[in-house]
Amino acid sequence: MKHFIALFLLPFLIVRVFAGEIAVVREETRIPLGQTRSFEFGTLPQKDTTVLLDVSSRFDAKGFGGSMYFMKLTLNGRVVNAAKSRAISRLVNKPVVSPIGANLPYSWFGNNSWRVLYASDFEGALKMKFYAGNPYQLVLDVTDLTNPMSENRLEITNMGNGSQATAAHTKGDLVIKNLVIRTKPGASPTMSEDIADRDVINRGTPGAGPAAYKGRLLPGGGFAINAGGQQFEFGTAISYPNAGLNRLVPAARADATGQKEWKVRASGNRAVAEGPDYRLRRTVRFLPRRVEVADEITNLRRDQKLGLLVRHELSLKGKAASVRLAGNPDPAINEYYSNGNPSVYVAIPKPGLGLGLIIEDDVFRNQATLFYNNEAAVAGLRTEMLCLPAGGSCTLCWSVYPVASSDYFDFINLVRADWGSNYTVEGPWTFFSPDTILATPVEKIREQFQRLGIRYACYCGGWVDPKHDRKKIGFGTGVMDPYWGDFRRRLREAAAKIREASPGCKVLVYYDSQRDTSDGGHERFRDSWLTDVKGRQLSTEWSGIYSLTWSVVATLSNSFGRAMLDVADRYLDEIKADGLYWDEMEATGYGAPLITHSIPDGHSCILDRKSYTIDHEIGITTLLGEGHRMAVIDRIRAKGGTLMGNGPCATRKLLAKKPQRMVEIQHNDTWAYEGNFDSPLGYASSRMDFGNWVRAIKMATLLVGTRYNYEHEISPYVFPFTPIELHAGYLLGHERIIATHAGNYGWPGGRCLVQVRHFNKDGKLTGRDFATTVGKEARTAVELVDGEAVVLERLPVSVRPKSGAVEISAVRCGAGELAWTLKAPAGAMVRVCSGAMKIAPRQRFAVTVGDARREISAGRDGALSFDIKSAKPVQVLVRPAQ
Repeated sequence: MKHFIALFLLPFLIVRVFAGEIAVVREETRIPLGQTRSFEFGTLPQKDTTVLLDVSSRFDAKGFGGSMYFMKLTLNGRVVNAAKSRAISRLVNKPVVSPIGANLPYSWFGNNSWRVLYASDFEGALKMKFYAGNPYQLVLDVTDLTNPMSENRLEITNMGNGSQATAAHTKGDLVIKNLVIRTKPGASPTMSEDIADRDVINRGTPGAGPAAYKGRLLPGGGFAINAGGQQFEFGTAISYPNAGLNRLVPAARADATGQKEWKVRASGNRAVAEGPDYRLRRTVRFLPRRVEVADEITNLRRDQKLGLLVRHELSLKGKAASVRLAGNPDPAINEYYSNGNPSVYVAIPKPGLGLGLIIEDDVFRNQATLFYNNEAAVAGLRTEMLCLPAGGSCTLCWSVYPVASSDYFDFINLVRADWGSNYTVEGPWTFFSPDTILATPVEKIREQFQRLGIRYACYCGGWVDPKHDRKKIGFGTGVMDPYWGDFRRRLREAAAKIREASPGCKVLVYYDSQRDTSDGGHERFRDSWLTDVKGRQLSTEWSGIYSLTWSVVATLSNSFGRAMLDVADRYLDEIKADGLYWDEMEATGYGAPLITHSIPDGHSCILDRKSYTIDHEIGITTLLGEGHRMAVIDRIRAKGGTLMGNGPCATRKLLAKKPQRMVEIQHNDTWAYEGNFDSPLGYASSRMDFGNWVRAIKMATLLVGTRYNYEHEISPYVFPFTPIELHAGYLLGHERIIATHAGNYGWPGGRCLVQVRHFNKDGKLTGRDFATTVGKEARTAVELVDGEAVVLERLPVSVRPKSGAVEISAVRCGAGELAWTLKAPAGAMVRVCSGAMKIAPRQRFAVTVGDARREISAGRDGALSFDIKSAKPVQVLVRPAQ
């Protein structure tokens, strides 16, 4: 969201109540939407002192209606975030992750802003007992952000927007009641050294790959690995009913703190542990790239189901480490759910080592909480939802990757290779409104689409027909109701017009199988309801902006799932779409599983946390709906169609389908990590500037554009892209390299030419060139300033020096010719294969080197081969012979 920020230095009289307390705001102060107000409060001691910022706020609303990240705090130019490190929280009056609703724990900090209640006053929410402490109040340790030598400046920004103000039925003011700065004796923990993880800047160096290690399964059933001169120990805890934990420990003896009947036998790479309720068979394989763990758990009770907590943890005692949960380095987040990126990454800066834990099986990854516990100094993976049928079994699989660097992306690239994630990313993309397309001349559409190279055009969100009722919204089977007949016609005509203007462009239409608005659907799809714990179907009225929408679950066997298969057919048959833009394909958000309490998935339950017994069974929608999603993909592709999904894959079977998937990266700087194991696509949202592209590449993603009138020019040059390695600000693909920082780039072991395309801070092609040096491999030295980007397109031309190195520059490649400037004192052999300039077997070509021209024929393999020698730079030109 783009805010217009206005700065006001308020002439508040800052009152010193007593030594150690400064009242900055004593009366209610309102900050309008999108505006920032500044407060100065003098100098403060920092040494052996703790400085606390105490602020009470609300987002002005007619009533009480939840909360959102409305307040950004910036002290002396630095954002006041939730934590300094995994061990040091700034928020001191409540846990960062604590209830924001009944039975709904969530983070009070996100999107660089603090959560604020929709509220009409500062009293009503105090009566809501689910909150931890005063829900209006934040008390933050800001000691390390203060300036002990001069005035301190605090900026408070209202991050709300117009739609949120509309939902609140007010102007959307951020209301500050109290703002007090307090000091107290004693050194603040925030003054300690910062060891938070940050993205490593790779400047073209090949990924570090796996680290050498040695591993062994220990008699206690846990295991240990040695890497980088350090030992890392892994243990497991499993609950038993009424109520405690059995353990597999990395020790010479079995643990005896659980059930007295618990016995562990370990030999070689296998362990068997058994108690009165269940048996665990563990297999640990120490492979060259990773440790594979498979834990088969069998319910020994033949007459009842068994619910279990299963926790795997890595001990970090005595180790200076930083931890990422699902890629997110935010030290305030110590527990997280991510079925798209079910990983925990531990970076050990010295000696430059990493350990990546990742869940391999679909049941575990869709149930798991990723965690870090500072007090116990452990990080790991756990489920508190596992349900075993009477006498039944489930195998939980996970891996540990020792990585030869502390770079998170070196870990990601190892997993991507093993998971088959490096499939081709298609594009460029745009979104469209059918009425806008129908009102635009074909020639204008053709010019815009061709200038940006657009190959996929998506009708955007939930269906809304502005010509009839702007409040009525359509989802699921509802879009096939008679009301939408005229809109479907306009979509069909718009799709035809787009294809007329830009032949080959695929038109995708919005499809959502987690919501439904059909007439009578509430009762017709009763077997498909997404329900709360009381069995009530969930719904939303979009804060009054749109009409009522019911939440549903689509499976292969229920009524809604079967109906949505027919809807997919009608998209292609009736609307003549080329495929689906599938919103909320597997989830409606991140951070928690989407569950229904009325349709069990056979693997999941809610545990009573005191007794570790089953409270009731549930269904996780990503597990329930996998078969339906697979069937839709197969159905669409069988008709020659395609699709793009919003959100990452939640199961390995779906990933194996190699779908185009994007993540909504516009909301914050962390959700991009959710898509690290899929096609690296990020939603552009409404931003028009080239800085949005630079931001995306720094997140190792490529943008899914939403406009076809961008002024920047990069999109035709980044697709298609088949990943080899992803890094922050540097993407290595088979077809091209894309980067936003300087480096020496090339393909390991390759000697290919590249066509350079440099983009300035406005995203305009500049014509600037960067020379390539070819020795044992080709490397292009790129210089960039912040905000610029480069694309190095790999050409089917290789140059092999006869001795020493060759310098190449000014490369141009088109359908009719190939040209470059070359300096090869000892000579070089050149091989040209078919690419933009097509080469047929035995076809004749003219090769001009400086002033000398000769004709040669392509070989039977359709390649040209010739040698060149020139001590001075000389132009080489290759064209079909006339």
